[in-house]
Amino acid sequence: MTKTVLVVEDDKNIQELLRLAMYNEGYEVIIVNNGFEALAYLEKQQPDLLITDIMMPELDGIKLMKALQFREETKDIPLIIVSAKDSVPDILKGLESGARFYFTKPLKINELLAHIKFLLKMSA
Repeated sequence: MTKTVLVVEDDKNIQELLRLAMYNEGYEVIIVNNGFEALAYLEKQQPDLLITDIMMPELDGIKLMKALQFREETKDIPLIIVSAKDSVPDILKGLESGARFYFTKPLKINELLAHIKFLLKMSA
């Protein structure tokens, strides 16, 4: 069965990089531009994994992850952060907000793909 990954990212280049890399690994990839679009998608469907940026317009990744923790239907979705914010306090804040992994940009795509595979295997 094909696993679905929801990507919440406003940078078109990062969207395309993630889409291609995960598509080539056999994942279905859904891309939205911000946290509000993610919440709208999550009202209809539940992905197997969610990847989010932190800095986005309207609803950022930290607020999105905190909102997901309070909803029964979304609280167990594995979360990964992909962000340009690379300070230790930012990374700790992301992990404390519910992310299982935190990757900084520029991405090491093979490392990210390995962690995606690991999380999807663990949550199966």
